[in-house]
Amino acid sequence: MTPEVAFAGPLPLAMVLEKIDLGIVGVSPSAELVVYSNPKARELLGGDVDADMVAELFGSRLRGARTSIASFLIGDWVRVGEHCVGFSVYELPDGSQWIILRDVTDKLRLQRVAEGTTVANNLGYAFAGLAHELGNPINSVKMAATVLRENMTTFSAEKQHEYLTEIVSETVRMQEILRLMQGFIGLGELDLEPLDLADECRKLVSLVGRDTTRKGIAIVSAFAARGPVVARADATALRQVLLNLLTNATEAVSDRDMPQITLDVAYGEGAAYVRVHDNGRGISAGEKERLFFPFYSTRPGGMGFGLVIVKKLVSAMGGTIEVTSEPGVGTSFEVTLPLAEAG
Repeated sequence: MTPEVAFAGPLPLAMVLEKIDLGIVGVSPSAELVVYSNPKARELLGGDVDADMVAELFGSRLRGARTSIASFLIGDWVRVGEHCVGFSVYELPDGSQWIILRDVTDKLRLQRVAEGTTVANNLGYAFAGLAHELGNPINSVKMAATVLRENMTTFSAEKQHEYLTEIVSETVRMQEILRLMQGFIGLGELDLEPLDLADECRKLVSLVGRDTTRKGIAIVSAFAARGPVVARADATALRQVLLNLLTNATEAVSDRDMPQITLDVAYGEGAAYVRVHDNGRGISAGEKERLFFPFYSTRPGGMGFGLVIVKKLVSAMGGTIEVTSEPGVGTSFEVTLPLAEAG
């Protein structure tokens, strides 16, 4: 049986703890004794709560008690019979630890349903895009080959060469689509190391400077007067990310009277970021929602894999990418990366 403990607090508080729709379990500083469990805790855990049960279910968490409500809202849970029980552990100044419990079975089920729906929708979108992207060149090859087969004896050598050239061209396009898909599926192992984002941006500007100058595009390095901004990243992956974002930006400003791209790097809250801003036409809210979908592109002829790979690379480096845009004003891509470890 769970020990009965007299509560020192006011009677109304004790009554609240007995009636509240949250399970509450108190454990002694040594974790050898359960000093309190309310009826909801016993219901959630399937009976009387003792030290052995607590050690089995929550032992690893008791050794590193949490004090943030965030873990209770989003994080830890254990399976007890047919139910999933979410929990959070709090340590009091006297060393005792208190476990707050609630039934998250329905929440997790709905979350999995939502995740499954999202995956299914994204797969459907991707397969539809793949069918479209491969369908066009396949149809072109089929038509060209059919016409060529039916007119082999009447077409001149020059005309035959024209049709064969089209077949080769469309085949190359299919190979490129498959290459991009392979690049998305397997990006290889990353070598994460301290990298100066400012220095990487300077190298990028030097690489593309001649081309952007020829196109009349001004590149502004807003970080020019700042010192190093060091993040933990993979050099090759970071350069691919930055080059892709800068390439997109140059295309976005191509029809502007005074095209300009601004690069900036800085330290944020516990992270480092690099921002690529253009003064192009901007993108609508609907376009923004689909930006990172395979086979979706806002530009004619685009295959819609660049930003998909960018997002995967950024995620693989432990970072995030955010997009802000105002139609008619411009678009900003902000990549946030973990700081390099000191020392």
